[in-house]
Amino acid sequence: MSVACLSLVGCKTTSSSNPVAWGNAPVTVGIGGVQTDHYAIIEIFSEPRDAMVVVNRVPVGITPRQLKLPVTDQGFLAETISIDVRFVARDVTEASITQSTTLYNTDRAPTRLEFSREKVRRHFENGTANDG
Repeated sequence: MSVACLSLVGCKTTSSSNPVAWGNAPVTVGIGGVQTDHYAIIEIFSEPRDAMVVVNRVPVGITPRQLKLPVTDQGFLAETISIDVRFVARDVTEASITQSTTLYNTDRAPTRLEFSREKVRRHFENGTANDG
């Protein structure tokens, strides 16, 4: 049985003065039985930063984070993937909250997901964005 994988990517620099640390060495999480040679890199951001990222019920680190997701030749996701971002309460006056989104195999892969305590926003390569 072949297993398509979800990989976390090392580090990216957005500008010479504003680096974004994507975490330590890449971590690979198996996500199913689809085999593909095509991948999309999705950037995961949150406000506030340092929220826990969970992919298909597996914790994969904190934001900001990059995910490498398998896609079809046409750019659709090869598997349905759930992404949760957990905002942990910083003190007793706050409540912890989780924002979730599901990327279906009928969806084109977004280039960026922005999570806040109120909503999730998807951004696409063509410049469009929507709440999801």
